[in-house]
Amino acid sequence: MSDDQVTADTLKILWDAISNPANEKVGQFIAWSFDKFVNEESLNYAIDNDLDIITLALNHYALGHSQVTPVFKLAIKMHWNEVESYLTNVEKIFKIIEQKPGCAKIINTERGRSYLNRSCKATYTELYSLIWGGEE
Repeated sequence: MSDDQVTADTLKILWDAISNPANEKVGQFIAWSFDKFVNEESLNYAIDNDLDIITLALNHYALGHSQVTPVFKLAIKMHWNEVESYLTNVEKIFKIIEQKPGCAKIINTERGRSYLNRSCKATYTELYSLIWGGEE
């Protein structure tokens, strides 16, 4: 998928989250991210290198793009309670990951669970800082 297509798809998803602020938009977004961008190989790589898999999945959305960043921030602010509910309840993220049996097998180990806990905490911290850390 081209960078322009990723940017266009991302903007479409984010505008939908803003214009139709129903519950579970965040869960749908996370599930879509994992489905498209997380596989057994990338998950093992992330664990081996202690890289935050949630942030890695989100990086595929061109969130640093000048057209995407403000829309992303607005969508996250509008859905912060749901974002927080996922990142502070690792089981919700695990339920999404387990939709891919190979990835679930990797995460459903002591090492995988420890990693997932660290990833959720790191993502929460990064998003909190990005969204609530001050206006630019």
